[in-house]
Amino acid sequence: MVLSKVEKPAIEAVLVDASAAKLKELAKNYYVKGYSKMNKPALVQAVSTALREPGRMEEFLYIIDHPTFLLFRRAAKSREPVKVKKAPPEQCNLLEDLGYLVCDASQEDLIVTVPAEISEVFRQLEREGFTERKARYDLLDSYAMATVHLYGAISQLDLVDIFNRQNSQPTSEEELFPALLRHVAVGAPYCFWEEYIVCGEFEENDFEDVRDLMRQCGGKPRYIPEKDELLRYADWSYYERTPQMDALTAFLMNEGHQPRRDAEEIAGEIQYACVVEAGMEQIYDILVDYDMELDGSAVEAFVKAMMSVKNNTRLWVNKGYTPNELAALYYRGASTADGTGRKKIGRNDPCPCGSGKKFKKCCGR
Repeated sequence: MVLSKVEKPAIEAVLVDASAAKLKELAKNYYVKGYSKMNKPALVQAVSTALREPGRMEEFLYIIDHPTFLLFRRAAKSREPVKVKKAPPEQCNLLEDLGYLVCDASQEDLIVTVPAEISEVFRQLEREGFTERKARYDLLDSYAMATVHLYGAISQLDLVDIFNRQNSQPTSEEELFPALLRHVAVGAPYCFWEEYIVCGEFEENDFEDVRDLMRQCGGKPRYIPEKDELLRYADWSYYERTPQMDALTAFLMNEGHQPRRDAEEIAGEIQYACVVEAGMEQIYDILVDYDMELDGSAVEAFVKAMMSVKNNTRLWVNKGYTPNELAALYYRGASTADGTGRKKIGRNDPCPCGSGKKFKKCCGR
């Protein structure tokens, strides 16, 4: 739709430009009764009414990502269409498809606006505290993303406890569950299993790997970083850069003849393989995916570099501690991040990193 530079369009003027098939699709999405028998003017009226329903708009805006919400909010509050000079957020197409945003790509810059009636409904939601509620629920989602990324699985009660330690306004399981359920319903990388919030990949084998993870975690203490560091893990691509990761990247560049960007990607995939306790065969498969071959001497050096990465990587089976950190905590009897102390581990005791080896033959060497 070609937009005026000085005014917002009315919602019905926008909908009239849509095909009958598109209007029927929207009516279906908005649970309009009897839409299949409506003519186009009736569809325009029915979809227009559905789009102006405050509760529906509120539930939808809760689940869109932050950059998209900021653009929607800016366009809704502006008296006229706004220019978007950078690439628009990914979910803008979704907003446009659902009728909440109108885009005009006919000019040099993308022009976007929110129809006048929808803008008024949004302003009403803001007056009722919607923006503050969304910020709150987005923070809960970020904590869920971060803790699942760092631990693989966490009980709702433990997540509530971590959140309440780091925020002045406490939460509860009663607030947490419905807030996260919205995101689970639209494909978040985490999901619910019993009383836990877990990585969505566990669903592939009916959560058997979660049960195995719980057994391996046992009574180990939990690594809990400060709030700013913890929330870095809300970005699913984030990983902690370490000297060992830098050394592995350099090895892949020098011995594997990989360009830096590919070497960093390979190192990141190897580190994630370590996080989830993947076997050596799966790690070698990563090299194969990048058409990388190593000769005999290089294989030994690669295994050494990879094991050094693993011993300094935050593992799910260690509740976020690296094998070296956890071994040091047990060996020294130091106080842990969750406030518990541990007895000094004997050299013939099982290594607390979860390898199955004796401490003296693993992290205690």
